[in-house]
This record gives sequence, structure tokens and C-alpha cells, in this order.
Amino acid sequence: MATKLKKADMKDIVIQDENKMSVTECAAYLEKSVDTIYKMARANQLPHYKLRNNYYFQKRFLDRYRERQQEVIMEKIEAKWLLETEVN
Repeated sequence: MATKLKKADMKDIVIQDENKMSVTECAAYLEKSVDTIYKMARANQLPHYKLRNNYYFQKRFLDRYRERQQEVIMEKIEAKWLLETEVN
């Protein structure tokens, strides 16, 4: 079962290898719970690879994931703004 870490504990985690981040390191980096990272990896929502039944993540792919998430948010905001301006 996944370990629950408090936010204070997550801040103390140092990423040792940007090409092989553990689930705990990924959770700290993305500011999500370890359980959420496992769920997202199993659902193929996060770029990852498995070695010996363990999930690993690369920082550069997580950075791209974050950028795409920001783009999606901005697109939704822009679409909502356009709809509101068309109505008025």
C-alpha cells in the first residue's frame, strides 16, 4: 500500500536522479499524493516506465505533462471568456 506523506515531509524530498524519479519523488515534484500518482500511472495519465514492478518517472516528461495541463486550463478559460463576450 502507498505511504501517506504530509506536505511538510514532501518538501524535504530531494530528487536524486531526474531520469529515474520514484513515485514518492514524483508526488513531491507534482505536489500530489503518492496514491494519486499510482492511480494516474495505472490509468496512463502520467508518462512513466516500470522496472521490476516499480513505477519511475522522468522529470522532462513530467514538465511537459505540467505544460500541457496548463495549456488545457488556459484553453478552457479562453473558451469561457469568448462565450461570455459573445452573449454580452
